[in-house]
Amino acid sequence: MSKSTPTARDWRRLFDAAIEFKKLAPWEWMTDEDIFGVENPKTGEIGYCCVMGALGEHLALGVYLGTRGLAGYFFIRENAGKFSNEELMHVQHCLMVSYEDRDYLSLRERELIKKLGYRFRGRRAWPKFQRFDPGFFPWHLNQKADVEFLAVAIEQSLEVCQRIWKEPDLVMSRAPDYYLVRRARKSGNKIVWEDTWAAPEPIEEPEPELDEKHRMRLKQIKQQNREHFGFIEYDYFYAPMPVQENPSVRPYYPVVHMFVDNDSGLIVSSQIEKSRPEHADIANIFLDWLEEEDRLPQVLLVQKSSLYEVLEPIARPLGIQLILTQYLSMMLEARNHMFEYWRKNF
Repeated sequence: MSKSTPTARDWRRLFDAAIEFKKLAPWEWMTDEDIFGVENPKTGEIGYCCVMGALGEHLALGVYLGTRGLAGYFFIRENAGKFSNEELMHVQHCLMVSYEDRDYLSLRERELIKKLGYRFRGRRAWPKFQRFDPGFFPWHLNQKADVEFLAVAIEQSLEVCQRIWKEPDLVMSRAPDYYLVRRARKSGNKIVWEDTWAAPEPIEEPEPELDEKHRMRLKQIKQQNREHFGFIEYDYFYAPMPVQENPSVRPYYPVVHMFVDNDSGLIVSSQIEKSRPEHADIANIFLDWLEEEDRLPQVLLVQKSSLYEVLEPIARPLGIQLILTQYLSMMLEARNHMFEYWRKNF
């Protein structure tokens, strides 16, 4: 057995914690606004815990991983109804235990329960453990580190939730953007958990920067003195259907890059990549498209600030007006047509 594979002992600890959490049923007095943190004793990363089920529908505990996970959670909460569930799934970065009907569990999950000797009966009684990551299909836990940390997070959530029953204001922040965080420390031979208050670590994004190859390609395009034409929309997004290259490997959602004529709505160019692009990937894809065209766009419309930041040092010297907009009307229509075609034919 690999050192990264969960042991039977790891699984039993996780199931035992999940069973106690279900018995406690903290969704009866908590809402998804009662956020608190649990520090991973091995990595120091904070898992931000959210109890779900106040409406009696989706009974679960989500453990959002780090500042990115927390930001994704708030994006989902603030944009529910504005985006499809498929789109919102791609901002989730969390571990989750939910309580489901038996039929919702995979054969693999039911066999694990049987092997460990647990028995569950009834609706929303079966614990289901999953990991969510942007660009990937929700997947069963298969890493020891995930199983261990989710067990720890549930155990500490039991402690916090019981205290909130007696002290409803327990996790109310005394300062903006600070959260109650449970941290472990050694006291002799024992591990002691204590309350702390902390703000999420800032997310450090790399600054967009053109490398030497990008600058050389840009120079060559500029020297051609091409004429400008029309308005073009550019965006990238996840495909609606996952791809699984091997039955034992987690499925992923390919990323579609698309250039659309803002006047006619026709797809000028499209490209499919395996993963979410880094800054260098975006620059390469845009330069690839420019090199294929006889003319340069007069105006390029984008709706992601990250795209604007990467493309601005390319568009400006080429005389392309780059506009950051909230809505790409033709892109949405072209994307919907593409998705409809894929669903019918694949």
